[in-house]
Amino acid sequence: MRIEVLKTHEIDKIYWLEIISEFNRAFNTNKEIEELVAFYNCTPLGYSYHALVFEDQANRIIGYNALYPYVYLDKQDEEILVGVSGGTFVIPEFRKEIFIFADMVKALWEFISKEGIIATIGVSNENSYQYARQFLDARLISYLPYYALPVRVFNVLKLRKVSFLNYFSRALSYILLLFNLLLSFFMNSLEKQSRFELKLDGDFYLKRFGSNNYKVICVKNIRTYYRTVLEKGVRTIYLFDFRENRERSYKAFVRSVRYIFIKEKPDIIIFIGKLRIKQYLLIKVPCRFEPQRLPLTFNLTSPVFDKYLESMSDPNNWNFGLMNFDVR
Repeated sequence: MRIEVLKTHEIDKIYWLEIISEFNRAFNTNKEIEELVAFYNCTPLGYSYHALVFEDQANRIIGYNALYPYVYLDKQDEEILVGVSGGTFVIPEFRKEIFIFADMVKALWEFISKEGIIATIGVSNENSYQYARQFLDARLISYLPYYALPVRVFNVLKLRKVSFLNYFSRALSYILLLFNLLLSFFMNSLEKQSRFELKLDGDFYLKRFGSNNYKVICVKNIRTYYRTVLEKGVRTIYLFDFRENRERSYKAFVRSVRYIFIKEKPDIIIFIGKLRIKQYLLIKVPCRFEPQRLPLTFNLTSPVFDKYLESMSDPNNWNFGLMNFDVR
């Protein structure tokens, strides 16, 4: 087994053919090479980092992991580089060799630590989380919460036989929305700041939301980003960002939800991540009703960066949600 760590533009097309084939098989997608390469080039650095595991004899790729670098603002140390891990696969024939993933991730950490990337963060499913805790010593920051406004409750619950009752659930949602709209005229709380925040500028938004998958609302001084996804027949809106004069506020939040409610006719509106503003519109989903638990973990890339261990372990120091990663 041989491991190479390369930047996006350093990967030969013949290897991209293998990567995209196994990527589509692992994640049940149908992406093209150009789409994947464009995504990994669309970072603040202009490229991402990739660990490739080769079988010794056949020289074919049997494992892969990508790291997407972001610039974060550390309120104490100014700008830092943090990577988000994703796109990982080990081909089925080699999945019994449990150390392949750990070996390629550690090789990736060794490389990127020399590039100035302090830590990697990731959101995984429960199986990957247990592996990361056991073999990679990943540290749990917190589980990401879900907030939701179920507009057509009986569509969400897949009770189609009583779907006529959606009229009442939509009416109740609209009353709740009107109450919040009225309240926003008298109070307009701003988002509480945390120590580690994404560096948000025009370049970030262009790269993060530049594809046709996302929609943007621009009304006066309010700007909102969201995405519509059909989840097993349920029309789901994922809210990514909402800002009034470049700050998240209660007013921007309520007006963004109102726009989506009227224009998109959703079954449910969801925000994933901490809502660090006072709001009375979206309901925090109880853990037992979450469609999938989302553990947020981190690893320092080198002992050189141990001074960040305590601060990065504190969930109150992070403002993390779908802005920072997008499983959609």
